Amino acid sequence: MNYVGQIRYETASEPFIFPFTSIHSSPTGWQSLYIYPNETRPVGFTVPHSGAVPTNASTDVALLEDGQFGNAADRSAKWVICPTGQSGIAQLYWEGGEKNTSCDAVKLTPEY
Repeated sequence: MNYVGQIRYETASEPFIFPFTSIHSSPTGWQSLYIYPNETRPVGFTVPHSGAVPTNASTDVALLEDGQFGNAADRSAKWVICPTGQSGIAQLYWEGGEKNTSCDAVKLTPEY
């Protein structure tokens, strides 16, 4: 199994599910993952207890026919992992715009 950054060793980290509810939050503290479909930016999560999504962002992320998560609107999966500058730590991006050559493509698939 591959892990992003130090998630394997962090006690405060957990796998995310769409929408995301942290084990450190109340049961109604769900958050939705959002991407900027036409830009290359880190993925984001809405504020807990809020459905507010930033302008030009989309929460339309779904399980695609090929078995990975992606943008339901255009059926694409443009996930990349980009270095943060800290040793061994990377950040998940949606690569909807300009390509970043320091990032590596990844597939997000459900774990059953």
